Amino acid sequence: MVGTGVGDRVGVGVSGRGPAGPAALTVDTLAACWAIDDPLARYQACRDLETLAEAWVARLADLRGRAAAEMHVDGASYAAIAALIGVSRSRAQQLVARGADVVA
Repeated sequence: MVGTGVGDRVGVGVSGRGPAGPAALTVDTLAACWAIDDPLARYQACRDLETLAEAWVARLADLRGRAAAEMHVDGASYAAIAALIGVSRSRAQQLVARGADVVA
């Protein structure tokens, strides 16, 4: 099984797209990974799913930054954003900076 993609094992390609569109990381996906008998193939499938999960987390961070930047463009101060989303003022400023290139 060396060299085969996770799609061969759990129906999700490393690109993050399955047969029905964007892949969802679900309990069923994890169960399918766990059900792989060959330990090396299971390891590779889990690694591929972890890569997919990390990409989703990075994208979510970008989206949070964009939302914070949009609030700032709409006139909210860093302090107001911080209070709304439950972070420190400096963290709100970091989020706005992260999303500023998307909003500008």
